[in-house]
Amino acid sequence: MKRIVKSNDHIQLRIKSWVARAKRKKQADWEHFSRESAGDGIHAATKQALLGEQGGICCYCERDIVGLPSHIEHFQSRDRHPQRMFDYANLHASCDGFPNKEENCCGHKRAQHRRPRNPEIPVSPLDGDCETRFRFTRLGAIKPRSDDDQGAADTIGILGLDSKKLRAMRRALFRELRSYREGMAPDAFTDYVAVKLQPDKDGHFPGFFTTIRQYAEELCG
Repeated sequence: MKRIVKSNDHIQLRIKSWVARAKRKKQADWEHFSRESAGDGIHAATKQALLGEQGGICCYCERDIVGLPSHIEHFQSRDRHPQRMFDYANLHASCDGFPNKEENCCGHKRAQHRRPRNPEIPVSPLDGDCETRFRFTRLGAIKPRSDDDQGAADTIGILGLDSKKLRAMRRALFRELRSYREGMAPDAFTDYVAVKLQPDKDGHFPGFFTTIRQYAEELCG
């Protein structure tokens, strides 16, 4: 889980303006916001701002979601925290997971939970230590970095971050990095990884950012 730094005050002002207008029409709900009923593209603008500050990767699994189906995720759910429905600090861009419910992940996986519905997520991508609370095995599994970190374990379970599909994608990534490492001098590999982890010209990070960083550190060690 890569840390997200919220910094877009402009979009929050636009959201507040939309809410004020929508309240006068008694339409200040998420359905109308999602349909952009005000005609100013506020939903699309919000999602674009979220993708921008996240570097184009999912707030939870870190897949590259530029051009892929995704949605605006409420970290604190709308049903439990209606006062934060339009709080930009509570909004992130999440991938839409996978069609197979058993392999689903992230925001849509969380929404599958029924008891409790949309459970609270212990680890937030806004937390300063969110990048250090998880580790990845060379087989692509994700685990709490500390065996006694129940919050990290619960986060993995709620969001389906250890699904077979995600594990396979991370496993393939490790094999790719290992192949590069075997064909490069140590300094050349270090330089390669440093460049790979930089955002591109559009500000997009590579998918599985923290996974790449950890695997590279292990291969360099």
